[in-house]
Amino acid sequence: MRVFLTGATGYVGSALLEALLRRGTDVTVLVRDSARLESTGPPDRLRVIPGDLLQPESYEAALRGADAVVHMAALVRVWSPDPQAFERVNVEATEDLIRRALEAGVARVLYTSTFFALGPGRPGQVLDETAPTRPPLRNPYRRTKVEALYRVRRLQSEGASVITLFPGVVYGPGRITEGNFVAGLIRDFLAGRLPGYIGRGHQRWCFAWIHDVVQGFLHALERGTPGREYILGGENRTVREFFHYVAAWTGRRPLRWPIPGPVVQTVAGLQFALDRLRGRPPRLSPSAAGLMLYDWAFTSERACRELGYTVTSFEVGLRQTVEWLLSSGTDRCPTCE
Repeated sequence: MRVFLTGATGYVGSALLEALLRRGTDVTVLVRDSARLESTGPPDRLRVIPGDLLQPESYEAALRGADAVVHMAALVRVWSPDPQAFERVNVEATEDLIRRALEAGVARVLYTSTFFALGPGRPGQVLDETAPTRPPLRNPYRRTKVEALYRVRRLQSEGASVITLFPGVVYGPGRITEGNFVAGLIRDFLAGRLPGYIGRGHQRWCFAWIHDVVQGFLHALERGTPGREYILGGENRTVREFFHYVAAWTGRRPLRWPIPGPVVQTVAGLQFALDRLRGRPPRLSPSAAGLMLYDWAFTSERACRELGYTVTSFEVGLRQTVEWLLSSGTDRCPTCE
């Protein structure tokens, strides 16, 4: 199989690239900066196309001859100096790439959405692929991923061979990027930057082990049904459970106090303003912090049934993640001090 891959320098994308190459797949990757591409890969299996999703002429020729396109690239940031960048990358470039891939005769397109495009759920509720999108929509990443999903679904309704995948809260060893949200939480906890639980700490998140998610993509390439959507999640655990395990395995004092939602967003706003004054990219925004206060619990039953998707135990995966951070030294973040 010949795969055209975007997002190969991201957290999940880099892991998927390595998995594809290990399987002997011919992979063409579109990258803006080839220096950020960690994998060199076998020269007869990996082809690097310098280019940009916003410049279709840089990649259009590479689509011809591809058996599948896996679109993982997105603008995953708290903030951008150009507010319209989210719309251009996450919505317009996504639709343009998919249309061009189909026009080039690509038989299968995998689009990477996000659990943020569904829900959130109410306490005790477990959502599936049919979950309607509910407010809040102030966060630019979430808002544009919701719009992108709407456009992809419209293409699917027109008969496009697009499969949509919704990874959960992905965690595990890998690249330290903004998409590696869980590693960032653990590092903040170890550095003493978290005074308490986010909200009451009872909200549940769908934690997805990165190796399970990568296998889910591989299975979707082989046996996913065009037009279908699949949640690639894991166990639904509370924020309190998450930090309880991290504290126990690192010998740190556990978090004790809940931080009410309004306080969380106020502090996030102050941190956002401080980062801007210091001339560095903000690490948090009020809208991003607000999303952390909701329940994001999902079932991967459809993916398990139709793709053969499997879920790694939360305790096993999280412990390996903590041990990786400690042993590799990536638990420290000098630029965040």
